[in-house]
Amino acid sequence: MTIEEKIRNEIRKQIVEKEDTFWNHFRTSYYQYEGQFQGCFIKDGFKIWYVDRLWTGVFHPVITGVFSTVDNKLKVTLFSKQNIVGFWCTLLFTLTF
Repeated sequence: MTIEEKIRNEIRKQIVEKEDTFWNHFRTSYYQYEGQFQGCFIKDGFKIWYVDRLWTGVFHPVITGVFSTVDNKLKVTLFSKQNIVGFWCTLLFTLTF
């Protein structure tokens, strides 16, 4: 088992698997799975997010990890972005006021 497979297995144990879609982020923000890590696996990495209605609510970030190999060593690069529901709420608020 490679280190990448071990990392994927550890993430799989900790998250509720959900796709990174508008509808899933909407349901997560308002109805389900508060206080649980959620995420999905992509071709060469993973995406995870965590919702706390008190602190982040609809504006929770999505963290993307990308696996790459450099000199026979595994490298995990992390990126973060606002989820799609939070993006549209911010855009709507900005254009309204």
